[in-house]
Amino acid sequence: MKILFITRKYPPSKGGMETLSYNLTTKYPGEKKIIPMKKKNQIHLVWFIPYCFFYLIFNSKKIELLHLSDMVLIILGGWIKKLNHRTKVAINIHGLDINFSERKGLLAKIYKTYLKLFAQERNYDLLICNSHSTEKIAKENGFSKTTIIPIGVTPKYNKNFYGKQELYKIIGDQYKNKKYLLTVGRLVKRKGVNWFIDQVMPIIREDVIYLVAGEPNWLKNVDNELDLIKETVRKNKLEARVVLLGKVADEELEVLYQTADLCIMPNIPVTGDSEGFGIVAIEAAARGLPVVASKLEGIDDAIQDEKNGFLLPPGNAAAFKEKIELLLQESAESIRTGVKRFTLDNFSWDSLIYKYQIAFENLCQRQK
Repeated sequence: MKILFITRKYPPSKGGMETLSYNLTTKYPGEKKIIPMKKKNQIHLVWFIPYCFFYLIFNSKKIELLHLSDMVLIILGGWIKKLNHRTKVAINIHGLDINFSERKGLLAKIYKTYLKLFAQERNYDLLICNSHSTEKIAKENGFSKTTIIPIGVTPKYNKNFYGKQELYKIIGDQYKNKKYLLTVGRLVKRKGVNWFIDQVMPIIREDVIYLVAGEPNWLKNVDNELDLIKETVRKNKLEARVVLLGKVADEELEVLYQTADLCIMPNIPVTGDSEGFGIVAIEAAARGLPVVASKLEGIDDAIQDEKNGFLLPPGNAAAFKEKIELLLQESAESIRTGVKRFTLDNFSWDSLIYKYQIAFENLCQRQK
């Protein structure tokens, strides 16, 4: 089966979509062609999409299945259907694929119009949702022909085992001999970082340090989330207990995952923005780092309560405080072992790629 993968999210850029695209395209077996846009700034779509148009013109007859990384590229699905109606089109769909159109601003309005024009059933044969939450959003918005395949995780056989000394080199010696909570990800409102600093950090035990690794999204802090976080730290006089690390290198992130005590995902519900899956949760858990997260949206698919993490009601500061302080008192090693084993057993890329194979093969075997 000849497959063409087209993706606008790919390394060296980082994120859940980039992780999915890279692992799916590189690990999928058989005859395939990959066209990735390796640019972080999405302005490059101005040339990338026309390039893909021309590629399809000259190669459409060779393609049995076209896989698109997300709904932004659905126009290419419609194009190849015109060139070769026998080609099947599968698209990964994420929470923001739909929710972004409900936001305020010119870009959201343009995207909403784009979806109305091109997100038609005739332009695709299968939508692959990364969670039950994403599938629910898709169906509520009139999309059909869906299936669910989560995002996977690659086991890290890191030769380096880091200790607290490596952590202190990153955060500074002034934070020595404390308990460390870690949040990783883009600084947007739905991640709940500002809420956690404002509502949980002031009431939690004082030897807890909150490490935040991440930067605003590609729209350059459009919601001023970073500024809000800094103001909340100042307002609560938490400068000595909250460390905003910004963007961190891969090795530094590995140090943080290995040396933190808990990974925190304090997401809050935000209209027009949702957590499609929660890739950070399984990346942390795959290293044995227990996750304390909001039971919200796609996180509910990534974290199985009491298996590879702990799910709490979103926005419940007392519940977060109680669970975090309880876990900090328990034997870390016994918890870490179980968390790691469950995550690797259930979210390995090998098992998920097999699900993609079955989905693609079934799709191509349908009557053309």
